[in-house]
Amino acid sequence: MASLGVGLLGAGTMGTNHARVVAEHPDACRALVVDIDPVAAEAVAARHDARWSSDADELVGCDAVIVAAPTEQHVALALPLLAAGIPLLIEKPLASDPHDVERLVEAARHSGTPLMCGFVERFNAAVITGLASVSGPITSMQSVRHSPVAPRIATSVVLDLLIHDLDLAVRTLGGVGPVAISGVLAGPEGSCAEHADVVLGWDEGTVANLSASRLGQRKVRMLSIMSGTELVEIDLLRQNVTVYRHVAHGMSGGSYRSDTIVDIPFVRHAGEPLVQHHRCRGRAAHPGRAAPHRSSHRAAALAGLDASMRILVVNNFFWPRTTGSSHFSEGVAERYVREGHEVLVITTSYAGSPADEWHLGYRVVRLPSFAWSPGRIAFNYELPFALRPSNVRRIRQLVDEFRPDVIHQNGQFFDLTFLTTWFAQRRRIPRIITVHTALTHDRSWSARLIRLVDRLVVRPLNRWGRPLWVVVDRRIDTYVRDVYSPAEEDVAFVPAAIEPDRFTGGDGVSVRQRHALGEAPVVMSFGHVIPLRDRVALVRALPLVRRTLPDVKVLVVGQVYTDDFLQLADELGVRDCLVVVGRVEHDEVKHYAAAADCEGHDLSGWGLGITTMEVMAAGVPVFAVLPPDNYPGVDLGRWPDLELLPDDRPE
Repeated sequence: MASLGVGLLGAGTMGTNHARVVAEHPDACRALVVDIDPVAAEAVAARHDARWSSDADELVGCDAVIVAAPTEQHVALALPLLAAGIPLLIEKPLASDPHDVERLVEAARHSGTPLMCGFVERFNAAVITGLASVSGPITSMQSVRHSPVAPRIATSVVLDLLIHDLDLAVRTLGGVGPVAISGVLAGPEGSCAEHADVVLGWDEGTVANLSASRLGQRKVRMLSIMSGTELVEIDLLRQNVTVYRHVAHGMSGGSYRSDTIVDIPFVRHAGEPLVQHHRCRGRAAHPGRAAPHRSSHRAAALAGLDASMRILVVNNFFWPRTTGSSHFSEGVAERYVREGHEVLVITTSYAGSPADEWHLGYRVVRLPSFAWSPGRIAFNYELPFALRPSNVRRIRQLVDEFRPDVIHQNGQFFDLTFLTTWFAQRRRIPRIITVHTALTHDRSWSARLIRLVDRLVVRPLNRWGRPLWVVVDRRIDTYVRDVYSPAEEDVAFVPAAIEPDRFTGGDGVSVRQRHALGEAPVVMSFGHVIPLRDRVALVRALPLVRRTLPDVKVLVVGQVYTDDFLQLADELGVRDCLVVVGRVEHDEVKHYAAAADCEGHDLSGWGLGITTMEVMAAGVPVFAVLPPDNYPGVDLGRWPDLELLPDDRPE
């Protein structure tokens, strides 16, 4: 790979930091340090094995330039470089005057040149982890950014320090500017503001209190986020996160008592924030690698997932809907945020859920939709649809505003997949398609009809732009290769991942009490009851099971879309064994798992559902119809808590 030629404009404190990071860059960057002070430029260059100059015209030959000069010089230095088509990273702020900011942005747009601003706190691992730890709507935010006296800085504390927290506040509290601003600026007479206290307000009632100062006695960088009964404290210097969750309160023994759980989440340190910022800059400027949103080849973006990216996650099913695909997509979005990526989720509307909100550190936009069940001819399962002209315009607006580096689509046959594919093709955005479900049916005539639609409609629509197909198991891999015929290099095997800690420690006693189970043996059967997972095989086995366990109970946890298993239970005289719970919230899974002696619902040979894996993560023995090599490289037959049943006799 050819090395990247990076120019550094400014040899001050930030210029020196950038020179160090450039010198340590894994792509072996070549640096040119430029400063009007030749002594300063030469000194920085000597420390980091770089070239130096006092002539800014030499920067025209660079692949990218970092502007770390004084703010008042940004416009004069940056405009010629943008006109020459050189990608720029300008230390915050872009300029001190809004008109000059618009000039820079327009120049970048006119030349089609990437322009970035150095908001390094966006890449702080503690900020990323802290935002991902927020479990509900944010009500308020407080920041303290204080530093000792810095007599040589001529810029206001607002543009020097407070601007970082203004950026975090706007991004965290809805992505749009506040509707109300008030504050106080203070400083020695005859100088610029050295201390600022600012209050921002939004229509939704959220508020941000920001304090920045260069008159402090020590360096402080603290961020506090409040959400209902939850407080998340982030130490940006030490990169620590502490979460306080209020769980109970009341009078006890004549005194008031309040119980709070303190959680200290693991902060994944992927390197200092400035290093992560450079990785993001490098993807836009590396020779031979176009800016990701302009690239026509999926690898240009997919190869850079270890660096910060803008990722658009698409799924018709998403939280708070309770489906395996929904939980998977939520987990993927949350993990992307933890890894330092910026995430936007586009999904369909759901009763009681906001049309636009921030959830666990990323934005979720729910488009107006309607639900329809195709009945027994297809899945007998309620599907949300969002295909309407207003949504087409809204998706175009969201894609153009967010400018994703890659689109991660979940589900190959949803209308949101087709709509975002259209815009991905027109905007030359790489796509990933994770296939959760094979289009098929338990009835042969329906299966043939669905397969015809799959080949004639779904296949051609999804082949635009040559996506990367992600398959979760062997059966899906066979299905994708047979129906969609992707090239070998366009298929990746990535099994669904479950975080075990989320499904342990459940309260099984309360579940047994709720359903009057007592001490009876409990077979839990998770997941919605649809034709492909109809529980018929489980009911057929019950007469034999009752000979050994006469008081056995089977809890069916999930929405019932087909009741064939109930009719069969009546015929076999085992209806009293069944307890149909219906749909439960995802947070309840661990409690039901704790009440189970074993679990089984994947008895039709259609693969291991995500809910089953969640139960396995809780330590519950599982029985399923599944080949031992369902996951390449993993011998499921050796798993002690997984009993594999043959297809020929699932009972």
